[in-house]
Amino acid sequence: DDHIEDFTPFPAAIAAIVKEAAAAEEDKKAGGGQAEKNEGDREEHDEDEDCLQIWPDKEDLEYLARWVNPEYLQAENVLQIRAKMEEDSSVQLREFLIPEHAAAIRAATRVEDSGGALGDGRVPNRKAGVGGGWRAVGPTHKQRYLAYDPGAGSNDAAGRPGKDKPGKDKPGKAKGKGESAGAILHAIREELFASEPFARLLAAMTNLRPTAYKGDVRRFRPGLDYTVAHHGILTVDPRLDATL
Repeated sequence: DDHIEDFTPFPAAIAAIVKEAAAAEEDKKAGGGQAEKNEGDREEHDEDEDCLQIWPDKEDLEYLARWVNPEYLQAENVLQIRAKMEEDSSVQLREFLIPEHAAAIRAATRVEDSGGALGDGRVPNRKAGVGGGWRAVGPTHKQRYLAYDPGAGSNDAAGRPGKDKPGKDKPGKAKGKGESAGAILHAIREELFASEPFARLLAAMTNLRPTAYKGDVRRFRPGLDYTVAHHGILTVDPRLDATL
């Protein structure tokens, strides 16, 4: 269902790949005995550059620390995560967000589920949760869930008078009490998951190099929503899925 043109590029990652390709082409043109003589020096230099490109720098880590559990920003832990990812092609990171953001999300989702009479074994209403920026996504023979669109409706939490739109807060600022779950998650998506520092963290953790991204804020209502495996989810280009 995803098309590559729907993705937003990470400019720095693409620039690094273009630079590497140009350097490789120059090396190829050089050729000859001199190229063989300096082969070891070039390999060492290329390896150093590669590590720098896929590892978050000091500014990246300071930016990420506004959201991410500091345990996941320590080099030794990142290397362990990478080894696990390379072995199993998947890894689960518990308590990924710092407590203040995790608590804000937990509180907001519980309030909205309670307000929609969802969970606790109750029979759900199909229209529960629709509105306030949330829209239903189908078709029902493949999937059903709610997706958050901050521009949908003039009275949703993302556009309340006196409140900034999601993603416009000071980066990493704790969300205020009463903020909707959709607004909080959208802000985290825009400020954290769509950032180049996060792309470099993913690269360090996976030994892959994300060059573009596409993300959604989804809500699966208890006893109502689902996705099923179908041919349309197969992709030609490789994908790295990161789900909060």
